[in-house]
Amino acid sequence: MTAYKYQALLAALLAVIVAYPALRGPAGSPGLAWAARGAVVVTAVVVVFGDRRLRPWVALLTIPVVVGGGAQLLAPDEPAAAAAGQLAVVAFHFTVLVALLRGIRREQTITTDAVAAALCGYLLLGLAFGHTYGALATAVPGSFAGLDPALGPDDRQLRLTYFSFTTLTTLGYGDITPARDTARALVILEAVTGQCYLAVLVADLVGKRLATATTPTPPAG
Repeated sequence: MTAYKYQALLAALLAVIVAYPALRGPAGSPGLAWAARGAVVVTAVVVVFGDRRLRPWVALLTIPVVVGGGAQLLAPDEPAAAAAGQLAVVAFHFTVLVALLRGIRREQTITTDAVAAALCGYLLLGLAFGHTYGALATAVPGSFAGLDPALGPDDRQLRLTYFSFTTLTTLGYGDITPARDTARALVILEAVTGQCYLAVLVADLVGKRLATATTPTPPAG
């Protein structure tokens, strides 16, 4: 898996985003749903362990991510457990994002795995901000309009993850909106970060592609 670590992480992230909502439903399998989340943690740890400077950070963050996830599972109605788990996931996701960006920067040519790493980074941004919104909604109820107060913590987190991706992609459907200044500031930050991520990363990948295309091939013999 190490040779294709970015592709493995991309598959795990897509499984969580697409399959997790269906798997956790009445007709799904909660065990498979949590297995999908666990696959993200495992593949992310593999990615980060390729970067020696970030190994201590991911080692420290993996424990609260697992403990926080377990706390949310065992005590879903406990706000402190939900907020702690979400903040741990946010820190974990941003650590993985740093590892991805450092890995892409080290790439000299554009490979399938490098493109997968770039896509992983974009998805991690959406997930990280979704959990940031979840932590805010837990700590400051009423931060977002359009959320049913009767929703459980997991259902609310799914709605906020959806809201995060509509913000990141600048779709902005308007069914969920920030209702407090802190929430509005975070939304602005995510929208700007998403656009800068695409602009800078695409420019870097195009520059490497052009450099590869214009590098003269050494004569044979």
